[in-house]
Amino acid sequence: MDTTCCPLAIPVENLEVYWRTKCKPHLLKYGVVVNLFSGMIVWVHGGFAGSIHDITIATHRLLNCLLNGERLFADKGYRGECDLSNPCAG
Repeated sequence: MDTTCCPLAIPVENLEVYWRTKCKPHLLKYGVVVNLFSGMIVWVHGGFAGSIHDITIATHRLLNCLLNGERLFADKGYRGECDLSNPCAG
């Protein structure tokens, strides 16, 4: 699980919510899940404003879709969610 960012032309309304300080451009964010075994994209969810945090995108719909006992690998930006594992955490 991670997000990807898609730059866009400057939006007309609510300009500040599309700005992401880390990357600088105005953008939309999408949550993406890839199957580790097949390499296939199995889930995409978005166009969220660039100011929306990655964990918010995951909890918006994805975590409700997991089967009992199913888990996802994600980076440290997703800490605190019990259904998400960070394989590099020490």
